[in-house]
Amino acid sequence: MDRLLDSDCSSDEEEEFRNAIVAVVKRRRLMCAGAVAIFLEAEEKHSREISPRKKPTRRNWQEHVTKVGPTIFRKMYRLNIENFNRLLGYIRDEISTGNVEMARRSSGSEVCPEARLAMTLRYLAGGSVWDIRLIFDVSTEEFYRSVWRVVDAIDNQEEFQVVFPIENEEKLSEIERVFRAKSSHGLITGCVGAIDGCLIWQKNPGIAVHNPNRYYCARKEKFALLLMAIADADRRFLFYDISCTPSTHDSLAWDCTQLAQRIAAGELCHRFFLFGDNAFVCTRSMITPGNDSNFNYFLSELRVN
Repeated sequence: MDRLLDSDCSSDEEEEFRNAIVAVVKRRRLMCAGAVAIFLEAEEKHSREISPRKKPTRRNWQEHVTKVGPTIFRKMYRLNIENFNRLLGYIRDEISTGNVEMARRSSGSEVCPEARLAMTLRYLAGGSVWDIRLIFDVSTEEFYRSVWRVVDAIDNQEEFQVVFPIENEEKLSEIERVFRAKSSHGLITGCVGAIDGCLIWQKNPGIAVHNPNRYYCARKEKFALLLMAIADADRRFLFYDISCTPSTHDSLAWDCTQLAQRIAAGELCHRFFLFGDNAFVCTRSMITPGNDSNFNYFLSELRVN
């Protein structure tokens, strides 16, 4: 500092001296910051070593079932508890946590199979991701991981495969019998399925498909999948197809399916047929509304069910 007070000191020497002081101050600040960081890291490590293992915080499944009750359970998951447990019995092994100990170390407890299935059913029933996460205390990543595990597990079950029994005349006869029983005075005979098209709304698929604009329905101003489906008289699916885009007419979408082509080739027994609406072409195997209001009434009576 005496040099700075010396009037004979040149300006270059003053600048050099100031830079040296600044460099020393910077080094000392860095040393202090490093020491503080090392101290804090040691404190955190020590805290982890002596802190108790995180206790499970996820809600007990049986408590959840008891709390919501059978009526609310049915509304939340679109299944009663008996059918919920029945479905769980098929896929429990595939959706159970593989390494329970690791799951307990990382998050306090594993996600039980009941919770995984419940989250998936609630999500498919229209529930919000954020609300479901709060109910079951899981992360967003774990939520979606659970959903896809359940979906894949169900898809892999042979018992759940939806196949129209075109070659099984005995099963077709049973389907026809139920339709006939629900027709007034048993007038309609031969029906083995009600067919229709349905748009399933979705987000813009983006780069997941070659041309996302093909999935845009201008009539509804939404992106969608076109579902072609056949149901029996008990409202159970006998067939479904989503291979066509929503811009496709129902009749053309149906004609593009392998089942339609097999029926057109004569593989469906002649005494059986499907009920469709005016979007389909009336043929021997596809009956649609006509000009007779009485006939249309009985046809609609079965299709609307």
